[in-house]
Amino acid sequence: MIAERYRLEERIGTGGMGEVWRATDVKLRRTVALKRSHEHVRDGQIRREAIIAAGVPHPNVVTVFDTEVDDGTKWLVMEYLPARSLREILQTDGPLPPATAAAVGAQIAAALAAMHDERMVHRDVTPANVLVTADNVAKLTDFGISHWDAATITSDDQVLGTPAYMAPEVAAGDEARAAADVFSLGATLYAAVEGHSPWGDSGENPEVLRRRATESRQQPAANAGALGPVLTEFLRTDPAARPTALAAKRMLEDVYGGAVPIVPLRLAAPPRRRRTAVLAGAVAVALLATGGAVVYLDQDPESAPAAAGAVLDIGTADPCAVLDKSSLSRFGSGLLLDRDYGLFGQCGVTVRLSPAPEDVGYVGLFLERIPEYEAANYPLGKLGPIEKPAERDDEHCERAIPLPDGNRVRIDAYNQGARLAEPCDMAQAVADRTLDMLRSGPVPRRETPFPRSSLAHVNACDTLAAADLRAVMGADPTPEPELGNWTCYWDFGPEEVTVEFSREWREPPDDDEQPVTVGTHTAVRDTSDDACSIAINGREYTAVNPNNDEWVEIATVTLDTDDGTGNSLCDRVTPLAVAVEARLPSA
Repeated sequence: MIAERYRLEERIGTGGMGEVWRATDVKLRRTVALKRSHEHVRDGQIRREAIIAAGVPHPNVVTVFDTEVDDGTKWLVMEYLPARSLREILQTDGPLPPATAAAVGAQIAAALAAMHDERMVHRDVTPANVLVTADNVAKLTDFGISHWDAATITSDDQVLGTPAYMAPEVAAGDEARAAADVFSLGATLYAAVEGHSPWGDSGENPEVLRRRATESRQQPAANAGALGPVLTEFLRTDPAARPTALAAKRMLEDVYGGAVPIVPLRLAAPPRRRRTAVLAGAVAVALLATGGAVVYLDQDPESAPAAAGAVLDIGTADPCAVLDKSSLSRFGSGLLLDRDYGLFGQCGVTVRLSPAPEDVGYVGLFLERIPEYEAANYPLGKLGPIEKPAERDDEHCERAIPLPDGNRVRIDAYNQGARLAEPCDMAQAVADRTLDMLRSGPVPRRETPFPRSSLAHVNACDTLAAADLRAVMGADPTPEPELGNWTCYWDFGPEEVTVEFSREWREPPDDDEQPVTVGTHTAVRDTSDDACSIAINGREYTAVNPNNDEWVEIATVTLDTDDGTGNSLCDRVTPLAVAVEARLPSA
């Protein structure tokens, strides 16, 4: 018995940082996995693994329930999953078909995207750290050397990753960043179809493999098929040329031929008794790799209920799928669902309240994070109830629905003409129907994904580097992203820099706007007493509506202040906009 609660049943894995046991939690009567650290592993590494793994509540990231100390020995208490590591699959079954590798890889890319969204870097994505169930559900494990801004990394931590799957810049001694995770994912998938890493067999001398990585000497994949071009993008020597993890997921889904099978979102809630099921034909196996760990889940993903209201993947979630325009039919006619306007996590409906052109209502639905200052009031795992913020004015009203994963649906209703419909009545009607729809499962995915040239695939926080901010603002604070990374803020005390992606009608500038050119993109500059912004025009497209409107995606760079010196801001916004433009897709 460990800590008078966990009964060890069977040792199922061992690696560089510890050994893993299948155990029974006698208090909650469930199967768990316990990882015991080796004596040479320091407390900081175990503590960091627990903190970081607990900070990514994602369906393709393992969950750490708790830490225990028993008779001086440190243990992690984790989920138990009857599965095999990708390394063992390759050793026993041989390489995977490209489509299967893509399905596994897309799930791990989704896990990495969730980590990178929280400014976490895994730093050791390898076949040994990817667990795969009998029905190809994949999970990322072993966060022992991960890096997170909130975690303390001590100077005596020398393990930086596995040489066979290491990015060239990491092998050369640079700090591992998000792009290095994408490279390691590519190297892992390379091994999945070729049987060995791009730098050679993992059993070779690690220093030889590290030297090959430093020199970026790799062989083209011979058996990758349709996965080959994708691996080429992942394995680029230049980190800036690699796709983000979210873009990597979509590229892999294209190879697979559709959305990958993903189990429902698991919530970062306290441990509770869960229904136990066994995957048919699955066998618990060991993970036999340096630095490896085994983490498992005791729930059948096929029979697990969908997480009602969860946003499984904001990049593919469809806000229009939970906005029923018929809920507004009693307020007027001419209901028009607006899929292509505003923020990428937004959908809207216009309502003709009367024949008069000015009598128009609009209801917008937004998928967004619950603001940090409100989050403590909404425990994870709970859907609703509908919140009713104070009405802003006679023409505008809000409703909000907390989601169980820490996000929310915000509904804004406007009456732009005569008082033929109360905005709060419209907002409430939509909120009631939306809540009913969310109770049936997670937010559905888009039927048609965003094109690859869309700003939807760009991380706004990545468009301004620390050097760009230091050169203009004199500092480089931690970026603060909104859900989906389509909006990012940098706080400089009395001043704030924002990069925001949106979609607008293709119209000539207003009288108070000035046309400018930023790099190869046309743009518009707008100045006020306390802000200056440059809106950079991106991909042009035809909206899906009866009018076939010509619209454009826009990246807006704004510097605002609360000290009344807005007229002097544009000189600093311009170099920031130039830096952003250089990282956008071509127009």
